[in-house]
Amino acid sequence: MDPEIVKFIAQAIISLCGALLAALLAAYLAMRRFREEKWWQRKSEIYSELINELHELKYPKVRFFDSLVEGIKIDDDEAHELIRRQKDSQNKALQVAERSSFVLNESVLLEVRNMDKCINRAKNLESAIEQYQEEIHAIDECISRVMAIGRKDLQI
Repeated sequence: MDPEIVKFIAQAIISLCGALLAALLAAYLAMRRFREEKWWQRKSEIYSELINELHELKYPKVRFFDSLVEGIKIDDDEAHELIRRQKDSQNKALQVAERSSFVLNESVLLEVRNMDKCINRAKNLESAIEQYQEEIHAIDECISRVMAIGRKDLQI
């Protein structure tokens, strides 16, 4: 066989292997970037959902607190609805944190559990105003900490 033909075939094989490696590397990097972006998006959605539930949990407590401070009685229907919303939101916040513990930073679940403990401890206070103050404070602290953890985790 002619040495020029062998040289041409060798160069063609080398070029083909180089192109194949470049294509595989480009595909790998594109898939990796896609997974990272999807993972980031998923984490962002979970943090948003959790913070939303924490705000939903806070609203009934603020409403009860304001009514006590202002001396305005909340009618029974509204009170029952607020209590239902409060229980639902507290359960949902815990569920979101626990369900997402494999995605989010572990400290998020610890913060939500700590908030839950603080809320349960506040129920032992004698004054309803103090109870709601403590509960609202615990929720505000949890929101602040979860947001800080989320910013760090999402690098924003």
